[in-house]
Amino acid sequence: MQEVPVIELKSLDEAQCRALAIADNQLALNAAWDGDLLRAELQAALLPQSLPDDPLVVGVDVSGGGAAWNVIAFRRSNDARSIPRIRIPGEHTRDRSVLMGKLAEILNDKRPGRKVAAMFIDMAFGSPIYERLRALGFKNVHETNFGLTNTPDRAKANMRAYMWNSMKDWLLHSNQLVLESKGRHAKARASLARRWR
Repeated sequence: MQEVPVIELKSLDEAQCRALAIADNQLALNAAWDGDLLRAELQAALLPQSLPDDPLVVGVDVSGGGAAWNVIAFRRSNDARSIPRIRIPGEHTRDRSVLMGKLAEILNDKRPGRKVAAMFIDMAFGSPIYERLRALGFKNVHETNFGLTNTPDRAKANMRAYMWNSMKDWLLHSNQLVLESKGRHAKARASLARRWR
């Protein structure tokens, strides 16, 4: 806005000016927020955003059974919330074909926004699943040892910490590129990037 509309009241004395200021402040006290609209605007501004062509990456932590969970996590750029994690109790996947079927279903999903660019499976309990998915022709499945202690950066405790730190650095760099191309959420993205540093 180049100009701001104003009303000049030159005829008011000091007491009238104070009374007008008090009355004007009362207007704000009596105002109501549209809670749903405010919530939607805040979510749009603050939630991580991704571009439609950003690759969808899936991480799979296979449990050893029992009370431990099998977790399938999705991430596109810096957005790890839009597609909720899938958690399957370990006792439901003692027969590995249940988990195999779910992972094959995810890898075969061709819906817009659901095509998997890469799936990473922790080799601790996931090696047989990785081998089977590769045998079925899924070339975008990769095996990794998240607990590996021999990492390229000796300051990291294990491969999981090294990968997350590397991803954080990548996200900060990619956020800068996205900030340059998308103006609407620039302030929110910069705020998120600062929080990660």
